[in-house]
Formats: sequence, structure tokens, C-alpha cells
Amino acid sequence: MKAAIFNIRKLTAVFTAMVMLIAAIPASAASASADSLVFGDVDGNNAIDSADALFVMRLSIGLADLTNEIALRADINGDKSVDSLDALLLLQAAIGIIELTDITDNTSSEVDLTTVNVPNLDKVKRITELCNIERAKKGLDPLEIDITLCACASARALESAELFEHLRPNGVDSWITILDEYNYKYRSAGENIAGAYKTPEDAFNDWMDSPGHRANILDPDYTKIGVGYAFVENSQYGEYYDQIFAGVSERIENEQQAKKALVDMINYARQVKGLPALKYDQTLDLASEIRSSEISKYFNKLRPDGSSFASILDEYGVEWYTSKNPICKGQGSASEVFNYYFNDSSNSKPEFLDPNNKGYTRIGIGYTFVENDQYSHYWSIILTDE
Repeated sequence: MKAAIFNIRKLTAVFTAMVMLIAAIPASAASASADSLVFGDVDGNNAIDSADALFVMRLSIGLADLTNEIALRADINGDKSVDSLDALLLLQAAIGIIELTDITDNTSSEVDLTTVNVPNLDKVKRITELCNIERAKKGLDPLEIDITLCACASARALESAELFEHLRPNGVDSWITILDEYNYKYRSAGENIAGAYKTPEDAFNDWMDSPGHRANILDPDYTKIGVGYAFVENSQYGEYYDQIFAGVSERIENEQQAKKALVDMINYARQVKGLPALKYDQTLDLASEIRSSEISKYFNKLRPDGSSFASILDEYGVEWYTSKNPICKGQGSASEVFNYYFNDSSNSKPEFLDPNNKGYTRIGIGYTFVENDQYSHYWSIILTDE
């Protein structure tokens, strides 16, 4: 039995788009007329693109219904099954690596639906279930099955039969390049692979017995999972399992609502301490928005040009005698910001409670989201007197 682990984190904003269930690759390999049965155009949108590849992957793990008409379009390699190999070929066609005409000679005129390969759904669900059971024991949020990650993991399971490493079969490229091929956007990612195990439980138990594999399964930063399985006859291990984990960044849906919630929490804490409520000031809010954008690039209480944060107040014509600019990063909600300042031991006397009797009366809050960098969420809060 064999298992291996890999973990990688992206600490900078390498990508700029959120993860999508349908990877948006602009290039298409071919077009089709709406009234014809076109080989490769699985979803019938008159183009052969990455959406077709992901649709085939959905078919291969039982997340979409397969008809004979669809099977005729989707059995790309002509082996009378619809599986992740077909999805990979379609993806390669979508991004221009191959042309479908290179492989159409092997296709048949009919696909026997009873032989179509849909063996993986139970394994995907079972391994995800086992992961979430262990995460629940640690008080961690459950992982969500991501169809794109399942496509990547299925491809990697097949590749493991060629080279059982966290490298692609060429022995050079890291496994993580499969995510780039599928246009999957992530902040952090990890992979577990296993070979020769007969059941999902056997593979999972071996992963849990390994500190490195277990760390991937129980990593609180990961929110998504993809699971792949492949049986390759006459290969080194025969059966191969692959887990891919990802942490993705998600923008706060309603920023104004989050800001208001944070102000309400702060004012409640001030009320408990016998302090008057802070007034939410629109001008301070605009200044804070600029500051949150600045700290997303240069996390410092000084501005990027080296001047005091307070210079932003002068730019906006704010009259003030005393001011403060608490900043933080990585908090994905108003409650997380509040807890950071009020519950963290290093912030035992938050400025919002005016520990030095500065007489703050006004507040503005800025929020900037940077997709898929290490922290993603950047908050700037400006406090001033009248």
C-alpha cells in the first residue's frame, strides 16, 4: 500500500477570478450548428469548450444524466465509456492543445450505455464523508465537493498510474499545474494520493495514520474537496485515489451590511463600558475605503508614500484633533473583525473602547477584497473626535 502527500499555499494574488463550477476558458476548438449532433459539443451550446469537459466529468461521476445522444458526443476516445479521460481530451481541445479530428477515427457510431463508466460517485461521497466526520471531531467546517476539483482529482488519479508522485507524468511539472489547466482559482491547495487500496475506507485510514496526510484533511483553511479514483490494469498499484483540497477566497456579499454590523457590535461594547455610541461618518468611510485599498498592497499604518495615515483625513477635509486607524487582514466577516479586536489577547484594549480617553466620537470603515491572496480581506477603521 502506498500514500503520498503534497501541500502548497499561494501567498500572493496570482489569480484574479473566483472559483467557478464551469471553468471559463475563452478559446473554443470548434463550432457547431444548432440542429446537428456534433461530436464533442456535449452541452449543445454550439461550441466545444471547457464547459463540455466539465459536463463530461459530471457525467463520469454520476452528477448528470447520460442519454445515448449525449454519449455519442461525449465518448471522445471511442472506448465505449464516458469518463475522465474523455473530459481531459475535451479540455485539451478547448485550450488548443489538440484537435478532435486527431482522435475521431477511433470513435464508434453507438455507445452501449450499460458499459459507460460511472463508478466513482460513491467513492467521492464516501471519502468526503469520512473527511468531514474527522473535521467535525475537531470543530472544523465541512468540506464541500467541488466538481472542478473532482475533475482535477480524477485526472491526477489516472496520472498516478504513470508516475506515483506529486509531479505530472513528465516528471517535471508539479501536480498543482492541473488546477491551472482547469482554470481553477485558489488561495491554498493540497493533494493526497494513495495506491493499491481496495476500498475508500482503507485509503482514508492510511491517510489519517500519516501526520502529513492528516494535516491536509484537517486543515481549517480548506473549504473545498475533489476526489478522484482510477483503476488501471497492469499498473504498479492497480487502484488509485486522489484528494485535492482547496481554500478559496469569497468576497463579503453585502459590504455595507457588514460595516453596519461591525459598528453595531462596537457600539454595544462601548455601551457596556458606559461610553457613548460612535457616529457612522460617510466621509470617514470614504477615507477608510482608500486606506483599506492601500493596506491590501502595503500593510502598514503608514501610507505607501511613508506619510501618516492621517494625511488621508486632510485630503478629505476632515476636521479632527485626535484620530486612530486600526487595520487588520484576513477576517471574512464583521464578527471576525470584532472578535479579533475584542477577544484576541494582543488586542485586550481596543481603540474602540477609547482606553486613553481620546474622546473618539466618529467612525468610518473600509473594506477591500483581493481574490486568492493569503489574506484576501483587508479592513481599515478610522476613529476621530468631532
